[in-house]
Amino acid sequence: MIGVAIFAGLTKNGTGAIAASVIGVAGAGMSAYIGSTFMKAQASSSEQLGAYFLQPVEFARALGAERLLDKLEPGDRAKVVERIVQSVTPIRDEQPPKQ
Repeated sequence: MIGVAIFAGLTKNGTGAIAASVIGVAGAGMSAYIGSTFMKAQASSSEQLGAYFLQPVEFARALGAERLLDKLEPGDRAKVVERIVQSVTPIRDEQPPKQ
């Protein structure tokens, strides 16, 4: 950007200065777009990576709850199994991704 600004300032005719300025503005716009796209992709991948590393923890919790089923009364087992299944498979109110 600085180089384009210096070139536009040192150009003797107006046409060259205008052309250099237009190229500079287009380059700045392209840089902003690429930076924005990169930041969105990085945020999405960071979210997915977090979910990837949380999955074993969630699975270990479900297995721990399953081990405790042997210590329950037979009448309470059905409710507890239902709660375990609900905690393992949460229903989310998310919209499906637009394609």
